Amino acid sequence: MSNERSYDSLPNFTAADCLRLLAIGRNQYIELMNQCRSSKKFFRKKPVRDLLPTKPPLLKVLEPWWIVQIGYVTEDDIRMCSNAEHQAIDSVIDKGPVTAGIMDLKVVQGLYTKGLVFIDVPIADDDYIVVPPLENFVMNRVLGDYFEVLMYKIFVSIDEHTNIAEVS
Repeated sequence: MSNERSYDSLPNFTAADCLRLLAIGRNQYIELMNQCRSSKKFFRKKPVRDLLPTKPPLLKVLEPWWIVQIGYVTEDDIRMCSNAEHQAIDSVIDKGPVTAGIMDLKVVQGLYTKGLVFIDVPIADDDYIVVPPLENFVMNRVLGDYFEVLMYKIFVSIDEHTNIAEVS
């Protein structure tokens, strides 16, 4: 956005991450770009960061085997938490990372939205990944993006009989 790149010039995986991590789709991106451009025309330049969402979108999925890890937590953050959230933070700090399945979903969701925990999806070399038909897939073709070309090759070659070590 700082470089005023159009949405259609973003690599597919960048656009997909914008949608997944920030809940900013094509229309929202265009609207934010217009706000960014208009603020530059007037007296002061509004930083792009001020236009972005301050909180992550709600988790659509939280698998029980995913790992909840502690983020950056301050004393002020603790004061803003409910008792259940405070206990969950203490538990993760004391015991270390825990699987999401043993925690209350609403508590994890609240802590995640506040930026106090993050979710780690453990993947081992001997795991197998199946890519289902893509939903909400963002398709921008950017020539010369080597990372995107690599990702397409992986998605095309992956099947349920190939483990992570073989793909890498």
